[in-house]
Amino acid sequence: MGILKKFFGKSSTDEKQGEVSRPTSEIVSELVAKHIAETFSYTRFSEMFVQEQLQAGWSQNDALAVWYSLGNLALVNAAWHEYGDSPPKVNLVLDLVRPKLLKYWDMPQQTLDNLLSVVEESEAEAFKSFNACSNGIELHIFFSRYVSRILGAPVPFSKRSTLEDLLMGFENKGDNPIKNAALSRLFVNACSQTKQYLKNIPAEWASSSRNVATDVREERPALANKPATEKEESMLDTSDYGPVSMSPSKEAEVILELMSTDERSNFNDILARLQDWREKSAGQSGIIFHPEARGCLWGLALAKLAEHYMEKHLTERALFFMGAAWTISKYPVFANNAALLSISVGDNVRAKNLLQGFLSNYKAVPETQTFRLIEHQITLDELEAIAISARARLAAIESGTNPMFI
Repeated sequence: MGILKKFFGKSSTDEKQGEVSRPTSEIVSELVAKHIAETFSYTRFSEMFVQEQLQAGWSQNDALAVWYSLGNLALVNAAWHEYGDSPPKVNLVLDLVRPKLLKYWDMPQQTLDNLLSVVEESEAEAFKSFNACSNGIELHIFFSRYVSRILGAPVPFSKRSTLEDLLMGFENKGDNPIKNAALSRLFVNACSQTKQYLKNIPAEWASSSRNVATDVREERPALANKPATEKEESMLDTSDYGPVSMSPSKEAEVILELMSTDERSNFNDILARLQDWREKSAGQSGIIFHPEARGCLWGLALAKLAEHYMEKHLTERALFFMGAAWTISKYPVFANNAALLSISVGDNVRAKNLLQGFLSNYKAVPETQTFRLIEHQITLDELEAIAISARARLAAIESGTNPMFI
């Protein structure tokens, strides 16, 4: 019997009376605290960050405090999304759950002191920043900032891009998109499960007086205020997330249909190896990716097939797969590579369009988190070098000269 059925199901007496037994506040708050504590446990922290280099002067206690603050944020976020129309009820939920959560974590006093300071300093801004995310890329940027904070390089929660942060002197250490995606999944799932528990809150909670114990400091850290515009239920919907093998778009499904049986088999094998590679990098199995990330990984797999056909001097088929890689991933370098293949088969019209696609988008590569799934270390200087050649070939096409020898 599952734990929810055990506590929230019908008893034999209830079935006779036709009434559903309601859980007590102690049961619900205990379930919530246990779930969040296990999700953001010391063991999980060690699995995800044991091999990471912390900033000088930043201790493991410091890192743990930020890690635990993310668990606290999951509780705050779930409570506000479920009961945001009744702030007293939200505060009651937090007051009932937090002491139990701290008991489960059982952290050293220094870590606890650090945690309360982190919550007081960043909870409100983190809450607002998370709930301002409207797509997978923005979620990745948010969690990259949280990873950076865990590692000891605090980056403000804001709407700025990673590049803008860097220009302002904030170096984001959360540069591993797989770890960011894993943390995003962990957090979103924790929020979703917590909300399911909170749906079973007894009705009398809403009218209960706040006579429960507050934080161990006697004053609970300031809570994030309810945002002016509350996000809809879809904010925590992960239905479009999936493993690398899951098609990222309608265009991808069409490209699959145009593959031969052998090509599709080889393609699926590459996707499986990419999934395994990313899971080993993150130290976590069962990773799922949002569509933009899957699109990049599919682009990488398609580019691998293109390279295979280039080695066999089957340029037309290589062009098909490299063009597909650009279409699915929107990674500009694939557009440039497809342009070169188009030139080699004499299709300068297509080459012109591809070169323009590269030149219009290449500067965004360094600040686009999902592109790091394809090429983690490519620099703007390297891209500028490619752009010089691309501009020269585009000028040759437009002037009617042969771009092959540029």
